[in-house]
Amino acid sequence: MDGDFWSWFAGFWEGEGSFYVALGRTELKVSQKNEVPLQYIKAQLGLGSIYQTDRKTGGKAWQVGRRPEVLRVIAKMLPHLRFRKNEVIKKLNFLKANPLKISSQRRWKQSEIQQLIKTWTEKSDKELTKKLNRTPQGIIHKRLQLRLLRQKPIIGQKWSNKDVGFLSEEYLYMNDQEIGKILGRTPKSIVWKRWKLNLKRRPSR
Repeated sequence: MDGDFWSWFAGFWEGEGSFYVALGRTELKVSQKNEVPLQYIKAQLGLGSIYQTDRKTGGKAWQVGRRPEVLRVIAKMLPHLRFRKNEVIKKLNFLKANPLKISSQRRWKQSEIQQLIKTWTEKSDKELTKKLNRTPQGIIHKRLQLRLLRQKPIIGQKWSNKDVGFLSEEYLYMNDQEIGKILGRTPKSIVWKRWKLNLKRRPSR
């Protein structure tokens, strides 16, 4: 990593970035039309994804959406902040004071996530608590994080920035059918969008 990276990154983020904290989701993002600095950030940190936010303006964003990775980057960036340090500290304090509102106490295994994805439309949250040995709060938070909303999905809807962000974050961990089920799209639509965003999966060995 470049020696002055964190000073540069902190200043760049203060001008172009956001730190989003909400129920079941924590995101660190930097938006920019020029993709070069975003690729530089991704290469230096070795994490995050880059996706298009606006086709008309050519806007793009680098984003990290997994809480441990977000907090790791924030911890390194925080000492170098000048203008938005108080904002970041307030959000960090919120995370510390409300751990149950952000994530469940016990870490979710990939097998549990897959089981939730496959059964959430057939079972109520109460039934899922027994099946997965989780609290109702934990089930609801995980559903919201995965965008498993209890409403009929709208087929043929335009791609929103949130949908693109979700695809960019999860395509390596979920197959196209599972992502399509969450976003209300066909697997073919997911494949097409991944191709447009150059989100390629490594072939399994």
